[in-house]
Amino acid sequence: MRSQLLTEVSRSGRRRWLQVDEMPFSRAITYKLIDAGLISSVVVTWPGSRRGRRLIDGDSLDSYLETLTAKQALAGTKRKEAP
Repeated sequence: MRSQLLTEVSRSGRRRWLQVDEMPFSRAITYKLIDAGLISSVVVTWPGSRRGRRLIDGDSLDSYLETLTAKQALAGTKRKEAP
């Protein structure tokens, strides 16, 4: 099952599910983004196990970064228009 999840391809053509240590941010920032609902994740656990593996939805990461890009572009155009 693990290999199937980690090799699933997303809309953008790369792996759909990322592990926390593969994120472009620190662990702390990654968990803050998850807690704020800005990116989606799931914890995969097995019966009887105490811990699981958190996987980040790569498509939600793409959406978050695209939103950031749009906001920064909008802020940049507003700054250029200011006298």
